[in-house]
Amino acid sequence: MRYAFTNGVMLDGTKQMEPRMHQVILTRDDKIEQIVSEDQIPRGYDVVDLQGQYIMPGLIDLEVTLGADGMNPARQRALGSLLSDTKIAKKKSMKGYERRAETLLKSGVTTAFTMGSADGFDSSLRDKIRTGEAMGPRLLTSGEVIVNDGGFLERAAMRKAVTIPECEGAVDLNHGQGADYITMALNASVRQGASCTSEAPYVRAVVDEAHQLGMKAALVCIDQAAIKTALKCGADFIVHGARPDVEIMDLFTASDTVLLTGLSSYIPYTLDAAEDLKLTPEDQGTGYRVLQGIVSCIKAALSEDLPVGLASGSGRRLTTHYDFWRELVYFTQCGASPEKALYSATLGNATLCGLGHITGSIQIGKSADMIVTKISPLEDLTTLRDVTMVVSRGRLVTDTAIRKNDRHDALLDTLIG
Repeated sequence: MRYAFTNGVMLDGTKQMEPRMHQVILTRDDKIEQIVSEDQIPRGYDVVDLQGQYIMPGLIDLEVTLGADGMNPARQRALGSLLSDTKIAKKKSMKGYERRAETLLKSGVTTAFTMGSADGFDSSLRDKIRTGEAMGPRLLTSGEVIVNDGGFLERAAMRKAVTIPECEGAVDLNHGQGADYITMALNASVRQGASCTSEAPYVRAVVDEAHQLGMKAALVCIDQAAIKTALKCGADFIVHGARPDVEIMDLFTASDTVLLTGLSSYIPYTLDAAEDLKLTPEDQGTGYRVLQGIVSCIKAALSEDLPVGLASGSGRRLTTHYDFWRELVYFTQCGASPEKALYSATLGNATLCGLGHITGSIQIGKSADMIVTKISPLEDLTTLRDVTMVVSRGRLVTDTAIRKNDRHDALLDTLIG
């Protein structure tokens, strides 16, 4: 595969993100081979005329759940029923994973972190995508989410570990099933009267075991006590966050821990559509409080120039796999500029997850992961909702049509200014 992408406006993914015209991107197989002027196109390349459109690095979403599509709240509560011991059920479940991965790719996401997957489904899919047996983005997988005493997330694709040996064993099991990193949910303190302090030995056991195996640990935290525990135990990623106090900011500043946003998975709780979303008043109140904490944490991190990665949490309630673009818009509502949002969703995220040398920017030698839009997302980020072309490891995807839920999309569009 050799392509010459011509007649486009290039946004290379770097912080400056200055539009560059009259540049031709040459790709060979899965790599970006050269960037040359329009009069230097060598022979032997298939020319792709972009007709004045914008070409930029593919998007990177640092939290997706492929076991659900985010469209059907009632079905989300029964995810575990899909994962029985029968071969037929498992085959059906894998087909669902494949379908959602294809949706991710067609929406412009060329790299994604998965969080929450039973039986090593996400790692199996990652390998099928690598060999070309399935269509989807580059995946970094975590396997089952480890919980110490329950949590607020859906119960499917979780592994309960109530002793230190069980915590270490859960890490080892995910590692053995091919996971790239480990996820643990710290959610005891969400419940009335509960405290996360008692979880600290188990959190440390999970993080230490992951690090010994050369894996990073992402800890889902939505209250102050959970964040403090996670930071003190050496978490690599804090997923979501909560209203920070001085101690939390000091802990963040003294560490290399990355905050992952997850705004999209809590924004629906602000909608005046509780019945449509199958939300109880208690659910809606809790979700709204969590969202306020996440927004506060993001704003504080931005003000201190701390590392923040964009993560949609797609697969959760009303958070579909084609809507990562919304996370960028919500990020700007927290104070980030469009340039910061686009950088964060490309080279910024790639760097934070250790893939900056592989993807995230249009540079010679990097993976040919790119998307094309009709207008510049720096002028209007919503243009990312309809990419016209995706290039994934050098392969062209020109059919970017996606099955969408117009009713749910219309609800969410009311939150886009």
